[in-house]
Amino acid sequence: MTSANESNLDFFDRPVYIHFPTNTDTDLENLFSKCSELCSNELGPNDVRVLRACLESCETVVLETEYFDKDYRSAYSGYFSKKFPHINSRALRLHLFDISFSEDDFLQNTTDLQGLFTRLAREQGKSAPDKQALPTSDGYMGNIILRPIGHSLIGKCLLDPRKYLSPSKDKRTFGCLVVTNSEFVGQKMRIAAFPHQRQDAEVNVCAHTAVWSLFRYLSQRYSVYKEQYPIDIAMLNRDLHGGRQLPGRGLYMDQVVAMFGNYGLSAEQYSLIDIDNTIDRSPQPDVENDWASIFPVKTEGDDKIASENQTRDLLFNVVHYYIDSGLPPILGVNDDHAVVACGIEYSSDPQVKRDGLVSLSSDFVSGILVNDDNHAPYQVARRSSSRLPTDNNGNGVVDYCDTVDSIVVPLPDKVFLNAEGAELLSTQLANEFGNPYGDKAKGKRFVRRMHCTSSRNYKHFRKNSDDDASKKLVSLPLPHFLWITEFSDVDDWLAGPKGNCLVEIALDATAGQYDDKPYIWIRYPNRLVINWYRIYGEKAQNQRDSIYSSEEELQFPRTSGNLRSFFND
Repeated sequence: MTSANESNLDFFDRPVYIHFPTNTDTDLENLFSKCSELCSNELGPNDVRVLRACLESCETVVLETEYFDKDYRSAYSGYFSKKFPHINSRALRLHLFDISFSEDDFLQNTTDLQGLFTRLAREQGKSAPDKQALPTSDGYMGNIILRPIGHSLIGKCLLDPRKYLSPSKDKRTFGCLVVTNSEFVGQKMRIAAFPHQRQDAEVNVCAHTAVWSLFRYLSQRYSVYKEQYPIDIAMLNRDLHGGRQLPGRGLYMDQVVAMFGNYGLSAEQYSLIDIDNTIDRSPQPDVENDWASIFPVKTEGDDKIASENQTRDLLFNVVHYYIDSGLPPILGVNDDHAVVACGIEYSSDPQVKRDGLVSLSSDFVSGILVNDDNHAPYQVARRSSSRLPTDNNGNGVVDYCDTVDSIVVPLPDKVFLNAEGAELLSTQLANEFGNPYGDKAKGKRFVRRMHCTSSRNYKHFRKNSDDDASKKLVSLPLPHFLWITEFSDVDDWLAGPKGNCLVEIALDATAGQYDDKPYIWIRYPNRLVINWYRIYGEKAQNQRDSIYSSEEELQFPRTSGNLRSFFND
């Protein structure tokens, strides 16, 4: 029998942080064994599979044994605490590092761990990527929550893909990343990541977790959006014709659309069934006069296969438009699963071919990065002629190789013009203004990129340009959001993301599809046309639109800022 003082001493000496190297299978088994012991449940095979994938590039793990995770506590308070079996309200947290350090190093430097990690990262060649634009703490990869709920123990994952994934020599990868702060032994650690979570199968299932990932990304990046927790996500579904909110069950995509609205977002829904009626890519009779028109993708096979592949290409283009706009869409897969798309993988070669003078930037996309609650984050959905199969970043083929059949995309409340409307209007305007090469257009081909961005982001990018046209655009009062369409020479596009464009069309995102002169400006190599009337109204009724003219053929940088390069290309 022990005294009260002895009992208190025992708790005082109990370690809150436990150090684990992760270099060998034995190291990993020791870590998994301790996690199972502390969770009072054995890690299941799926948990082990996902953890092994997440730890692929990890050198050291520090296990935090008593952690109050706000997302798990939400699910616990709203649901798991009401169950008869005893379930612990505290979670475990795994802190992942891409540097090696000993337990003594860790215990003897707790007052300046960041200094220790910075020094070790420099010595081991693991300095943090892109530190100025989007900082992640030196040596730190992120963290993973383990929930002691008896099944599906892995919860929230925040991993920096620039440390977690391996770069490819012939591909460029970009994605939606946001900085999250995490406390570690009293010190602030920063992680650039796209939030990921595995479903718990009772409060949140696949569609819920995809919605949670998207909403958490938006709330971390934009202060206007409120942070939502797992119970909040479940309660956003107010359509109860299919049954009660808890325990959670699968959602239809129209229910996801309604959840967006209940959160304060507008939403657009697209499906394979009607995408042909949404986007019209009928071949034009005269390519020379309609230089900017987009033709259907060319496919092999009979008419039925060709039509199906062209339909899938239309949906794929829409997915790309919104990811490139920093608006990650929810993808419905084979009518029974949902994932969130959070990044783009570009190849140096076009993956599809089409007639006409213009290719789409999405033609060079070899894969879409998705967060799937059944797997580790940042899976790559590979592009093929008829489907989006996925692999597991070198860890084997994942369970589903199904087709994406529907998508739901978030739109801020000041974006009235959707992607297909912006595509139609920008194509009409480009055809009206003519080929930028004029008489020298023979043999010239273009790549068209279109994305939505905030005027704040656009001005932040253009402020470093010293040409007169850019200075004028930065000084203008602009709508909150713009649809930007850029036409680049093919060779310039292939040069990389920091290349130039020949044409830039800025559409007012509050415009309607049938608005007269919906553009804010149209920029060509030798002129800039500003729609003064749309900016200033009646006060500019007699103002000439064209304000800049030059015989010099000027190109200007393509815009960036919505996405981050994963490997600093």
